[in-house]
Amino acid sequence: MPKPSQFDPKEDPGFERVVKLTEAERDSLRKRLLEKLLADTRKCRELGYSPTEFLKMLERGPVEACTQVITSRKLPAGFARLYQMGHLELTAEATTVDGPWRLLFPPEVMSAANKRLEQFNRPDLVRP
Repeated sequence: MPKPSQFDPKEDPGFERVVKLTEAERDSLRKRLLEKLLADTRKCRELGYSPTEFLKMLERGPVEACTQVITSRKLPAGFARLYQMGHLELTAEATTVDGPWRLLFPPEVMSAANKRLEQFNRPDLVRP
């Protein structure tokens, strides 16, 4: 399996076994995920936090950015900041597990996102 920062669902042989999506369906889900993430970053700015690093990561793609922060061994600074602000619902972890785009991620990424949300006392954001 590639390193988390290099994850490409198209290159993961196990990925297609998770859910069979057409390229058009994947593109539509990626677009919707990107729109949601950008809306969340706007909300962050309204709250006084500018997720500059995450916005740069989004240039590589929304699935890649989310996978990188979710599978990071080190707690991402943005997650820590949103935790301090009481807004974990705006994290990549919360967004990834709660939407149709979850089909774009392998089970390991979903599990890591849910685990982090549980660790920070937000079981209300966890999705099976």
